[in-house]
Amino acid sequence: MPVLHFFNEFYAKPEGTTNVLINDLINRFCDYYANHSNKNLIFFRDRYGDQRQPNVANHKSYNKQAIEVFEKRGWKVEEQVHPGKEPPFSDKYLLWGNLLSEADPNLPKIRFNGTRCKFTLISMNNANTKDYEGRIVKDKASERKKEVPQEEATHFSDAADKIVFTKYQEYRFQNIHDFVPARI
Repeated sequence: MPVLHFFNEFYAKPEGTTNVLINDLINRFCDYYANHSNKNLIFFRDRYGDQRQPNVANHKSYNKQAIEVFEKRGWKVEEQVHPGKEPPFSDKYLLWGNLLSEADPNLPKIRFNGTRCKFTLISMNNANTKDYEGRIVKDKASERKKEVPQEEATHFSDAADKIVFTKYQEYRFQNIHDFVPARI
């Protein structure tokens, strides 16, 4: 079974226009991996990143801007997006539970570089759940709290959700049983 490795994370904080932020982020990635001979990457598109931004100078979507910078820097970009609408958080939650439990040897394994993906792990730990109208939803309150650094808010957990759900969504209901044994 395959192993999905989270090796590194990159982020940029706003210091000017949104367009510069996207360029800065992608350039940091490209600079870090400049010596890699394989310049192929899979870009997991987020549907929210497909929306055109009216406050951006060139009115391009975040995804389009990012892909253009990658390609200008010599990277070959393969785009992937999960089929259908944005899945409910409960489906993502079930999938993460199945994968991280490693109870089934037929499921892919997930590995994180604890040093270079520190904020991804913090973000995932900060991604609590709450009940909203009878559904389990991700509590994204950390994204609005000024005392929480944005790299520790739930943004990185959203990015990890996007990658894992797009790659492995077919495993979300695997080994879930309707029978719950009684406790005595």
